[in-house]
Amino acid sequence: MKSIALTLKSMMSLALQIKFFLLFALIGLFFTTTVLAQQPAANLDQVRNGSSTSPNVPIQWVNGNAGSQNAHYVEKYSVGYRITMTALPINTPISLTLGYDIKHSDRFAIDWLTGNQSINDPLHTSVFTHPQENMDATIGVAGLGVPSLFPIPAPPNLSALALASRNAQGAALLLNMKLYNGT
Repeated sequence: MKSIALTLKSMMSLALQIKFFLLFALIGLFFTTTVLAQQPAANLDQVRNGSSTSPNVPIQWVNGNAGSQNAHYVEKYSVGYRITMTALPINTPISLTLGYDIKHSDRFAIDWLTGNQSINDPLHTSVFTHPQENMDATIGVAGLGVPSLFPIPAPPNLSALALASRNAQGAALLLNMKLYNGT
């Protein structure tokens, strides 16, 4: 009789453990879907436009760096970046600070920020023998309206020559940042 009671007690204990496990699993599921899913996030992508002999059409937005194996740029072209923000609270101001390094490993990398279509000076067809890629920041993102444009300020301490080069891009409307579904 004692062995049956222990077995019954063990079974009840097992049943209680299963109930607690299911309860915690449901709480975890609730927590994951209602609390964690609501956390604002920002994802930075860089464009890969393919090699010069095999361009990506359309371009690909990916996490990671664009290098000579997966992208082609020359001096004065801009590497495309986009930030996709999700789960933002409604009617709440959002501030996002962008930073970048002018130099990487003692080599100049990014001189200043531009709009995403600055890849045609010098003329793309004369450098790569194919038309420039459409740097469409909306690829893979649904539900976007017409973008708001915001001027990109010049970085401090640009030389006169660099400032003149940057301002020439501004004349071509390449110095605006686009913001979709925001103001």
